[in-house]
Amino acid sequence: MTTVEELTKAIAASEAELRQAIAGAEGYWDAEVLTPEADEVNPLASGDPWTPQAAANHVIGALGFFAGMAASGIGAELDPAPPPDVSSVESALASLDHSISACHAALEAASDEALGNATGLGDTPVSYAATRAQAIEKDVAGAFWMAAVHCADHAQQIAGGANRA
Repeated sequence: MTTVEELTKAIAASEAELRQAIAGAEGYWDAEVLTPEADEVNPLASGDPWTPQAAANHVIGALGFFAGMAASGIGAELDPAPPPDVSSVESALASLDHSISACHAALEAASDEALGNATGLGDTPVSYAATRAQAIEKDVAGAFWMAAVHCADHAQQIAGGANRA
């Protein structure tokens, strides 16, 4: 059974990866150098390459979304993170601070027992996590796992752009 402590560690590790990847992308922030998402990962994938800026916008916004979903599953109210500002690496890192703060607030409000509470997590996140070797359920723990898996995945995507810049 997943614990709040385990999720806290996973989210902290993926946040550190994402923070490092964003900071390292300054020289190619708006260059279309990232590999496109595959259809099996994102059913709305266009097949077009992304910029680190676009990937950061996507993942930082999603982090706040998954934190809010987890919080609603445990009946906690969060101050919502503002929409990401990714106009620069610095503003993206500040936006990441807001979204990760919401995630930490939700984690602090959670208990191990509440991790099994249902959420509105859909089939797409469950199948996405499976492509990243993480089996999740449509519950609070699943929303937190999505925050961690998604951050780590896009951190690797953004960092990988350095090889193509």
